[in-house]
Amino acid sequence: MKKLIAPPPPPRTRSNEALDALAADEAARVLRAVIDAANEGDMRACEIVLSRAWPARKQLARDFELRSIDVADDVAGAVSDVLRAVSAGLLTIEEGAAVTDIIEARRKAMELIEFTQRLDDIERKLAAR
Repeated sequence: MKKLIAPPPPPRTRSNEALDALAADEAARVLRAVIDAANEGDMRACEIVLSRAWPARKQLARDFELRSIDVADDVAGAVSDVLRAVSAGLLTIEEGAAVTDIIEARRKAMELIEFTQRLDDIERKLAAR
């Protein structure tokens, strides 16, 4: 199996370094100004402060029944489970689509395993001739 290696991060440019230095020198003053503006009722400043202090959650864990996918025939049932959860309001359409993508990835993995096993069987039979 081929080992995947992540590409190196892009190199830092002089512009990046200059901006980092500027931000380091001014960060405390800028933060104090934004907090002061928020305290004076500037709602945009409030939004900035709160979004940094309490970032919005991107995803919530959902509890719904999803059958185990052990054989290819289980895939259709699992997709039906997702459809029922979306219909019942347990998952949003976007969450249902994401879970369905995961189910599809599982199906493809199972298909690849089956294909590889079948190919290995054919190669063994041909080698035995």
